[in-house]
Amino acid sequence: MNINALNTLTVRPSDLILERIINPTQVKEYKKARAIDMVESCGVIPDFFAEACLDLSFEDSSQFTLDNIANKMDLMYQFGGFLYPMGGAVAEDGVYVSSYDDDDDLAPICRFKYDDKFYLYVYEYAITAIVDIATGDSKIARFD
Repeated sequence: MNINALNTLTVRPSDLILERIINPTQVKEYKKARAIDMVESCGVIPDFFAEACLDLSFEDSSQFTLDNIANKMDLMYQFGGFLYPMGGAVAEDGVYVSSYDDDDDLAPICRFKYDDKFYLYVYEYAITAIVDIATGDSKIARFD
């Protein structure tokens, strides 16, 4: 391998600790996109999620909650995020269903999983949801 290629290799926290599924609902519109482009469209949101989960998993296990993950992600993001929650719900398959009848349902671009405890879904428009796998509780916001 060329040494210059090693200098450009970037490993992100989310690449190391999260299970990633691209186009988890297999919608046809996303099948035309390259996988790398879909991952890149998620930006640093998965990294915020990974770092929040890692930080909390090393603390008292009672602190490893949906609310605390959302709070840590907000601290890293610093522009709102879950401080300004969105209505709607995350369906069992990960599709975002808006609270507004005029809005179309959104299939997730990617689903990230941390330790069989939490999912992170990233949708178009930087809509982001974290879901507690055990309870189904979720938080939805924009991280743009």
